[in-house]
Parts: sequence; structure tokens; C-alpha cells
Amino acid sequence: EIDLKLPAFIPEAYVPDTSQRLVFYRRLATARAEDEIGAVETELIDRYGDLPGEVGNLTEAVRVRLLARALGVKAIERLGKELLITWGDRARVDPARAIALVKAAEGDLRLLPDSRLRLHMPGKSAEIVLNSAKNLLQSLG
Repeated sequence: EIDLKLPAFIPEAYVPDTSQRLVFYRRLATARAEDEIGAVETELIDRYGDLPGEVGNLTEAVRVRLLARALGVKAIERLGKELLITWGDRARVDPARAIALVKAAEGDLRLLPDSRLRLHMPGKSAEIVLNSAKNLLQSLG
């Protein structure tokens, strides 16, 4: 479950045909690798022009989902300027690595007792939220 509270969709003004928008949503929802996401982005740009911000947010959120899935992360939730990352018993997160990240983060990252990490971000823009989530997940992996 990923809830980053960002506008992440394909606007009707960008892809006017409803069935085509649904095809792109389906392809992103079933993407299992970075190259599949990149192929969707390339096709959208080729057919409709530069990606609007909402579409860029959508494709980056799919990248976050792939990273989270690879680690067995159960949920990522944004609360204002904080990200909460929750993992379960089957997660592939090395606790020693998580602790080392917390120590290196100088207070911006906290390990909570209920198998969650809380990251304080410097802002709430889509770019900051998405980059913070990707960087943290990559660091945990």
C-alpha cells in the first residue's frame, strides 16, 4: 500500500481517449521491472508529448512500488513532511542496515518499535517525496 498524497494520474487533456488511458494504467499496474515503466513513458512521450507532472508522479510512484515490493515493504505513507515505511515479518530489510541508516541520518530518520521507519523530509514537493522514498528504499535494499 503506497499513499504518498501526490497528484499521480494520466489527465484526460493529455490522453483524451479513455480506453487508451486505461491501457496505460493497466501496463503501469502490472509493471514488474524498470524497463517496463520506461517503455510506457517513452510511448506516452512519442504519442502525446512531454509528460505532465501528474504522469511523472505516477510513473515514479510505480518505481517506488517496485522497490517496496522487492524489499517486502507492506506500506509507505506520507504524513505532511514525513514518510512512514512499514514492513512485516517476511520483509527483506536488514535490521542492522536500518539501524546504521538511522544513526547516519542525524535525527531525520527514526526506527519505531512497530517495525516502521519514520523519515523527516525537507519539504513536501512531489520531487522531494518521491526521491526521499526511492532513496530510502534503495538504501535499505
